[in-house]
Parts: sequence; C-alpha cells; structure tokens
Amino acid sequence: MEVRLVADTNLFFECKSLEDLPWSELGYDPVVILLTKPVLDEIDKHKKGTGRTRKRAVEIFSRVRDMLESWAQEVEIQPSSPKVVLRRMPSIAPDPAYKEHLDYAKTDDRSSALLPPWPRKYRGVTSSCSRMTLARRPPRTEWACPTS
Repeated sequence: MEVRLVADTNLFFECKSLEDLPWSELGYDPVVILLTKPVLDEIDKHKKGTGRTRKRAVEIFSRVRDMLESWAQEVEIQPSSPKVVLRRMPSIAPDPAYKEHLDYAKTDDRSSALLPPWPRKYRGVTSSCSRMTLARRPPRTEWACPTS
C-alpha cells in the first residue's frame, strides 16, 4: 500500500540522506515523499548560509534542478523494498479554511495548510526525522544524522 509523506526541512537537514534511510521500517510500498513549495523556499534560504545546512541545501537543490531540467515530477530514491520516490508538488495552494488558525508567514504553517484534514487513523504521524514513524510506533533514532 502506498504512503505519501509530506517532507519538511528537517527531513533534509536533520536526517541521513534519503538514500540511507531505513524506509522499509515504515511498512509501506511505495513511499512517496512530497516536496512542497514552502519547503523548497525554506531550503533555498539555507543555500545562502554556511555549514552543514548549506551543504545539504545545495545537495537537495541539485536534485530538484535535475528534475526541472528533465521536466520530471518525481525522481526515484530507491527502486524497491520499498520503492521510494521524491515528488515535486509546486502548485498546491494552502486551504483557505485554515487561514484563521495558522500563520502563513511561518513555513510549517503554510505546509500544514496544504494538507487535507487528517483522518483519525493517521493522527500522530510526524515528519520529525528522529521520530519519523507512523502513529503509535516507537521513535527510531536510526533516522537521525550522526552527531559526530
């Protein structure tokens, strides 16, 4: 069964590279990672910085640039067990129904407004990569970047 995960910047800055994550632990096949405009904008800001986040931002933008140049909406991260793809979602607009509850000046709030209301069975899903597991599964530290 396919699962779609909406990425936030933590996936790119705080986790191991997409190719090195233990995707099979999620128990879904395929895994589709959705990359939205607010997240791309946030990553773009980090390209101008210094250090580790700048390096990671340049790496992910290189991948996105390749997608744009080839007109690809998605790129394969892992071919099987499970198949993992990164899919651009640039044209989704925030749902106006959330405007009174969210601050669209904040990237996380803009990203949240792109999602439909979560069915009860999916509440508890998190994008924090140190806890990037589905509801009621224990946190997995293997997703985090090495600290040294």
